[in-house]
Formats: sequence, C-alpha cells, structure tokens
Amino acid sequence: MEIWGGPTLTNETSRCPEVGMWRGADPARTAALAFDSAAGAALLCAGSCFHSVHGKTSELWDDVEGSAAMAWANGAKSVDLECQDGPYMHRADLEEPRDSRGVGQYLRVYERRVAGHDGIVRIRN
Repeated sequence: MEIWGGPTLTNETSRCPEVGMWRGADPARTAALAFDSAAGAALLCAGSCFHSVHGKTSELWDDVEGSAAMAWANGAKSVDLECQDGPYMHRADLEEPRDSRGVGQYLRVYERRVAGHDGIVRIRN
C-alpha cells in the first residue's frame, strides 16, 4: 500500500491457528486477530486472504479455523470501502494510554477518512 498507489492484496498471511501470530492464542484472541487483520487490510489496501492449516491440504476447517474465518469476513465487512480513497494516517495518538510496561490496548490505529464516512481501524494488542 505504501509503495505504490494501485490495488494491493495482503496475501500469504500466517496460517491459523498454528503459525505466527496465531500460535498459542485462545479462541477469543484468535477471533480478534482475524477481525483486526481483515479490517486493517480492507482499509489500507484492496483486501486480504484468510489462510489456515487445514486449508493448505484442502481439509475442512476445525472449529477454531471456522470461527476465525467468520471473524475475518466480519472484519473485512466492517470497513466502509469508500474510505479506501481517503488520505492515510497512522493515528498514534489513539494508541494511548499505555500501562507501566509500555503496552497499550491498541497496537496500531489507522485512519482513512472521507467526508461522511468513519474510516478508523483499531488493531488490538
């Protein structure tokens, strides 16, 4: 998204639930990761693709993967696509406050505001 102005797809994300950010996450955290990842991609680029361990071998998803896939779809649908044309801003001011360890509720907050449309996505820590 930041390299050129054309449509970009976030693909080859880590495979749910065993790889990368998913490893060791409980079902609620897995759903939050999926929702936030898809929402961020819908706002910042042309979308994304959900990947799962069972999907690699064309097997049916287990309950965790199925729930994560639904959360992914809901995250993508949560973004008003009109906002993709808005100016990009990293809203570090909305990532505060942080606790004594320097950890905040949000890892990143992004905005692409267009008149009449709320274009903010919050990526939870």
